Parts: sequence; structure tokens; C-alpha cells
Amino acid sequence: MKHQPTNNTSPALLRWGSRWGLIKARIAYAYAKFKAGRLNALTGRRYFILMADSGKLVVTDKSQFYKLRRRGSMPRTITPRMLPRISVYYTAGTYKGNPSPCMADTTAAGRKQKYLRYILTLH
Repeated sequence: MKHQPTNNTSPALLRWGSRWGLIKARIAYAYAKFKAGRLNALTGRRYFILMADSGKLVVTDKSQFYKLRRRGSMPRTITPRMLPRISVYYTAGTYKGNPSPCMADTTAAGRKQKYLRYILTLH
């Protein structure tokens, strides 16, 4: 009988790999949310958590967003007004001296689940 090469993509390994990816994604989300909250407390600006195509999370405010767009890291089609709609999470901030609230808890939970589902499709 010939020796058959083993296939390392057994269902058990796939489940473990996807669980590990999910755990890492949850840690990355929690850290990004923590970082955005800390930066918001220091500066008072609104910070957005954006997701790259690779699944990485980027914490940015509007001024950093403009720099990313100028450098070519962000598509020119995305405008600053779109940031609340495309972000995974955003903090509270001020606009012309008026406070603006952070993302609602239900919306944040839905977008977090959407992010986690996206991460599962990558692995």
C-alpha cells in the first residue's frame, strides 16, 4: 500500500484556525476601541475605527484621514462625510463646540458582528 500524503486542512484544524482568527479579531477590536477612547479623551476629537481590506483596523480622525487619502492609502472616492457610515466604530466628539454622541450600542454591536464575519471569511 502506498503512503498517502496527509491533508492538513481537516475540519478540526479549520475550526481551530477560524476560532483563533476570531479570537485575534476580538482582541484587535477591543484594543482599537480602547485606543480610540483614549485618544478621544486626550484631544476631544472624534476618532473612527476603519477596516482595511486585509481585516486590519485603523484608528483615525479627520485630519489623519486627509493625510491617508493624500498619501494614497485611502481611496479618493471616500469623503470625510462617509466616515460615520463606513466605520466599524466611532467615538464621541465635538463639532463647532457642540458635543456629538458616539455610535449607538446597537449599531456598534451590529458592525462588530459584521467585522467578525468578514474576518471569518478571510481565514
